[in-house]
Amino acid sequence: MPRPARPFPVHQLAPLPDLPEIPTLGASDATLQAFVASCDTFVAGLPADFDTASLTAADTDRLERLADARDAAAGQLSAIAASAGRPAPGPRAQDVLDRIRATRGLAASSGAGLPPLPAQPRASSSPSAAAGRERFVEPTRGQEIGGILEVADRFATAIDEIKTQMRTGSEILDGRLTLASMRSTIPAGRHLTKEPRADWAAIEAVTGPQALAASGGLCAPLEPYYDVLEIAGAQRPVRGALPTFGVERGGIQLIPPPTLSSVGPQARTVADAATTNAANTVTSNTARFVSYDIGATITGSGIPASTVIIGVSADQKTATISNNATATASGVSITITDPGATGYITAAQDALGLTGTAGQVASSLKPCLHITCAASVSFTVSAITRCIEVGNFSARTYPEQVTAWLELAMSYQARLAETQLLNQLSANSTQITQAQALGTARDIVPTVIKAAAYYRQHNRMPAEAMLRWLGPAWLIDAMVADVMRGSGYESDFLFGQLRDELVTALRQANVEVAFYEDSGTGKGQYFNSGNAQGAGALTTFPGTAVHYLFAEGSFLFLDGGTLDLGIVRDSTLNAQNNYRIFAETFEAAAFVGVESLEITSSIAVNGAASAAITPPAGL
Repeated sequence: MPRPARPFPVHQLAPLPDLPEIPTLGASDATLQAFVASCDTFVAGLPADFDTASLTAADTDRLERLADARDAAAGQLSAIAASAGRPAPGPRAQDVLDRIRATRGLAASSGAGLPPLPAQPRASSSPSAAAGRERFVEPTRGQEIGGILEVADRFATAIDEIKTQMRTGSEILDGRLTLASMRSTIPAGRHLTKEPRADWAAIEAVTGPQALAASGGLCAPLEPYYDVLEIAGAQRPVRGALPTFGVERGGIQLIPPPTLSSVGPQARTVADAATTNAANTVTSNTARFVSYDIGATITGSGIPASTVIIGVSADQKTATISNNATATASGVSITITDPGATGYITAAQDALGLTGTAGQVASSLKPCLHITCAASVSFTVSAITRCIEVGNFSARTYPEQVTAWLELAMSYQARLAETQLLNQLSANSTQITQAQALGTARDIVPTVIKAAAYYRQHNRMPAEAMLRWLGPAWLIDAMVADVMRGSGYESDFLFGQLRDELVTALRQANVEVAFYEDSGTGKGQYFNSGNAQGAGALTTFPGTAVHYLFAEGSFLFLDGGTLDLGIVRDSTLNAQNNYRIFAETFEAAAFVGVESLEITSSIAVNGAASAAITPPAGL
C-alpha cells in the first residue's frame, strides 16, 4: 500500500540549526525567561499535522532535549519567583512536551531516520539458558536491555540528559546518578559444592593441563606501534641565567668599563731610556713624558732609589729627575709609577711644598689622574641553524617519526647554542684552578665562598652584593652523592633536603645559583666524554668541575631574533618529493663587566671529611 504524500517537505517544520539555544549553566533570569518564551513560540508555530517521518533520530533527540531544558528553566524561574515573592511564569501550553516527545515514537514507527532497535528477548529463568549471558540493567527503570546497539543508544540518551540538566541548572542531578549496571549469571558447572571430588573435577575442567594447552600460536598480524619516544629537551639554562637584550643591528660596541685598579697607582715602562752620568735627566725618543708624571716615582738602571720626576720638557722627550743618575747608559728600561687619582699628603709634606728641595716639592703635589679611553670592543651575534629534510611520503604516512626527528634537532640546536655561550663566558674569564682536598661537597661550597670573598674584596663590592655562580648541572648530584657516602650522613636526611641545604649554603653567602647542562668546548663536563654508557662498570662523575663566578649583569645575552621559515619547498625539493623545515637563531654573549672567574676544581666523590683524614693546607 503506497505511503500517503507528506503534507510538508523534509525539515519544513523548522531548520533544526535554528532551534532555540539552550542556556548554559548559571544563566541569568532574563536569559532563562527569553529561552522559555522562544520555546513556547517555536512549539506554538508547529503545524498540527507536521510529518514526523521527515525527522531523523538525531532530530527527535534534539527536540526532546529542548523540551526538557524548557521545563527545567521554567522550574528554576518558578523557584526563584517564589523565594523573591514575585509571580511565577505562566504554565506552558498543555501539549508542548507531549507533541515534542511524541516525535520519537512516530519517527521510529514511520521508518524514517535510524531504524527502530530490535526487541531483545528476555533471559530464561533456567540456569542453563542464562549461562554466559550478560545483561545491562538500568536501575532507575529496572529494564533489562541487550545488544551493543541498544546499549550504545541508552548510554548516549542518558549522557545527553545529564548535559541538558547541567546546561539548564536543573536540580534533578542530586548526588550520584547511575547510568547502567551489569549483572552476570554464573554458568552451570561453575558452582562449587561441599563435595571435594565434584569441586576438584569442575576446577580441573577449566584450569587443568587439557584446558590450558597451547593451540597453535598467533595467526593475526601484530599491531604496529607508531609512537616514537623522544626524551631530549630544548631547554636553555645559560641563556636563562643572563639578562637578555635585543640587538636589531646584529651586535653591540662598547668601551670596556674601568676597574677599581684603573684609578690607583699606574705603572708604565719606557724601554729606550737614556741616562747621563752626574746629570738629572732621562731622555727617550719614543716615549712621552707628560705633566701629570711630575711627582711620579721613577726606577731603572743608573737611577737612585726614591727618585721622582720634577719636570718635563716642552717636547715631552726629557724628564728632569730629583737625583742625578749614577751612570751613563742608553737603551735601558725604566718604570714610571704615577700615583693615580688619589694621594696621601701629610702636613709635613705640605710644608715642604714651599721650602723643600725640588724633589720634596714634586712629592707634595696633589696627584690627578688623566682619564684615557680604552679601545672599543664589539660583540656580534652568530647564527645557530637547524634544518631537516623530509620525504612527502614519510611525512604523510608516519608523522610521529617526523615530529621526533624535529624535536631532536631542536634539542641539539639548543646544545650547540649553549656550548657557544659557555665558550664566550670562558673567553672573557680569568682561568683559575682549585685542587681537590676533601669530598666534592666539602670542596665546592668552600671554594665558591672563597672565590666570592676574593671577588667582592678585590672589586670593593658591598658584602651583600649578589654574585652569579654557574656550575654544571651534574655537580649538585655529585655533591649529594658525596655527602651520602660520608660517614656522617644521617639516613633521615632526605635527598631533596640535602640539595636544598647545599644551594642554600651558597645563597646565604649572597651567591645566586644556576646550572648549565652542556659543556664548553674541551672543558670535559660530559659524563663519559659525551659517549653512551657501555657494557661494564658504570661511568664515574667527571674528574673536574668547571664553574663560573661573576657580578650580576657582567654578561648580556644578545638576542638577534629568530628566523623560522617553517616548511620550505622549491622546484628541486618538489622534484625529489621532499621538503625542508628550517629555522635559525641569532645570538651571542657580550661581556660588559669588570671581572669573571672560570674555576676548574678537581673533585672526588668519596665522602671524605677533614675529621677523617689529616687536615690539608688551609685555603
